Amino acid sequence: IFTPLQLRYAAASVAHYCCAFYSRFCRLPTRLLQIMSQNSSQNFIVSPKRRTKSRLQFIITLAQTRCGESFKHMKKFGLDSTDIRILCAVQQHGQLSKTKLAAIANISATPCWARLDRLKAAGFIRGYHGELALNKIFDFTQVVVTVSLIHHRKLDFDRFEAFILTHDEFTECIATGGGTDYVVRAICQNLTLFQELMETMLAADLSIDRYMTYIVTRTIKATQPNLTKLIVKESLPVTMSKQPTFQ
Repeated sequence: IFTPLQLRYAAASVAHYCCAFYSRFCRLPTRLLQIMSQNSSQNFIVSPKRRTKSRLQFIITLAQTRCGESFKHMKKFGLDSTDIRILCAVQQHGQLSKTKLAAIANISATPCWARLDRLKAAGFIRGYHGELALNKIFDFTQVVVTVSLIHHRKLDFDRFEAFILTHDEFTECIATGGGTDYVVRAICQNLTLFQELMETMLAADLSIDRYMTYIVTRTIKATQPNLTKLIVKESLPVTMSKQPTFQ
């Protein structure tokens, strides 16, 4: 079992190296590193009961006790204009090279790539996809379906949504409020297969009150939203785990 003095210095070391890591890779202020390192090595009192805990867990707990307050005020922050440019570039062009993405974001390559990794880790970028010209690959029929359920219980919603999720013919489904409960988009090879799909849906006992079908004749517009216009610069509504911005 470690002595109180050993545990105190071990906790101080853990805090120091954690702060050093964040300072190196996240560019925290040097003053913050010094304050956290100094605080982590002072006033640690080890009670006999705590000596029975896991050594590693206890050391981590001691380090977090001193480091937690310093990081609390930096928990969240808004995306800045450079982050938005990176997200817009990824949204419009997909996966880009480091040089091209940096040119669009108007910053150097290394901090640009660091920002991209940070945005991925925070969950702002879910993946990269290619937009296919389906009409050049095969003939298909696209239908929009509005669905209203008899009852509005959670069980009914869950049952209907589970059916939609397990059938690949449904490419999009949104829940709505008002006169209808769901708007669903389906793509099939022809109307016969679409009708079979609808008969399967009706036979699944999904408590459907009524549905309306609308055959899509042509697509006028199908784009991603313009982030620059949606997000107000002075008060960005989206947040992520706090990391100091790279310049």
